[in-house]
Amino acid sequence: MMEPAVGIVGDALIDVVTDARGAVEHPGGAGLNVAVGIARLGGRAMLAAPFADDARGRGLRRLLGTEGVEAVPLPGGRATGVAESSTRDGEPSYSFSDEIRNRHYTYPEDAERRLGECRAVVVTSFPMGDPEEVERLTALLSRIGIPVAVDANARAALLPDRDAYRRGFERLAGMAALVKVSTEDLGLLYGDGNDARGPGAHARGLLYLGAAAVVETAGARGATVHTPEGRSSISPPPLPEPVVNSMGAGDALMARLALDLGSPRWPGSLVGWPAVLGDAVAIASETCRIDGALLQAPDSRARSTAWN
Repeated sequence: MMEPAVGIVGDALIDVVTDARGAVEHPGGAGLNVAVGIARLGGRAMLAAPFADDARGRGLRRLLGTEGVEAVPLPGGRATGVAESSTRDGEPSYSFSDEIRNRHYTYPEDAERRLGECRAVVVTSFPMGDPEEVERLTALLSRIGIPVAVDANARAALLPDRDAYRRGFERLAGMAALVKVSTEDLGLLYGDGNDARGPGAHARGLLYLGAAAVVETAGARGATVHTPEGRSSISPPPLPEPVVNSMGAGDALMARLALDLGSPRWPGSLVGWPAVLGDAVAIASETCRIDGALLQAPDSRARSTAWN
């Protein structure tokens, strides 16, 4: 019997990456990256996102079909959103088109039905600073009643009201089986991270809100999982290839974790986390070695990222 899909509520957009070689378009958006990542790891993925009926939007949907991802089109705008990034020392900085800044998510009956048939749902790159968007989404998640993973995915350029975004994020985190945050997310949402309670205090605080597990990523330093039992940290494996960029690393890590969410493989206690998190960190490290943001498993380095 085929395992139910993991649903993703997020975005699908175009990343325009500018570096010393010029500007190159890549498929992107955290929602698309996570969905494609799950499919590349052998799972079923279903992406619910607003798709525009333009050439870029149609190209993104073709890519999803090629990758084996089921698309659940939500009502979209007239143009596909564009995220422009420039890279310095492998780290991207972003600017966003109006289509991304003004995203709206509504869930027609068919979309809710299809998400309700999933075994888990991932929320990523969502407008958490908009109370109405958060209200609609939390109501949907409550109705379908399946395990939820939430990625803060805060971006300074999409954070006009930090307090509102933090409230929306914390509301979603409180109903999550898994929360993923980066050190950058925590800095944007809670300040510079110099908390008197010590390292990991903000991440652990999300457990008190109701999250069952919190994974805190720290780039080249790896990741730490926090649960009510304690914490466990994983460092990335040494790889001979240089880092190209880190655009999709966090999404690749989330894809690997979400692959097990809502299944018997999900860690039931802290002792089960090192193996899963270690695999996720290794996959994120591989993804940093290629152009674009789509997941690269250790045995898939040759996979093309061409899409149109």
